[in-house]
Amino acid sequence: MQNEKHKNNLKALKNNSQLTFSISTTSSTSSTHTIELVYPNKPLLFDDQVSQAEILWALKSVQNAFSYKNADDVGEVFRTMFPDSKIAQKFSIQHSKMSYSISHGLGPYFRDLLIKDIKNCERFVLCFDEETNNQNKKQLDLYFRYWSSQKGLVVTRYYRTIY
Repeated sequence: MQNEKHKNNLKALKNNSQLTFSISTTSSTSSTHTIELVYPNKPLLFDDQVSQAEILWALKSVQNAFSYKNADDVGEVFRTMFPDSKIAQKFSIQHSKMSYSISHGLGPYFRDLLIKDIKNCERFVLCFDEETNNQNKKQLDLYFRYWSSQKGLVVTRYYRTIY
């Protein structure tokens, strides 16, 4: 019972189910990043376009150190700014959804990219920063410093925090 339209829709869904991001650093000492979405050949389904918009907002929030609470009203702002946009009408991200998307979706994705990049280098330095945070809790931040063959320079990348 699978007709041609069903097969094409299934192919489009499979081809667009994973978002691929290219991240480039403006300089080796700067923390400013440019996030560029690499689009597949076929257009995304509408629900995937909405998810893409929500993910891009989450990435922008991380990039600019916005608080998660900032996401609570942004959907309403987008609907007011872009009343003719169907994506803006469906855009719905709250602080809890954004937190979950970042920690359980985007975080593991970028951690895997970091690990792949480190496996491609001959040597690396594991850096750490131990401190007591504002809740009087000890925290250990781990960073890797290594030659990234992908970027062609030495990079320092955050890996994780241990409490």
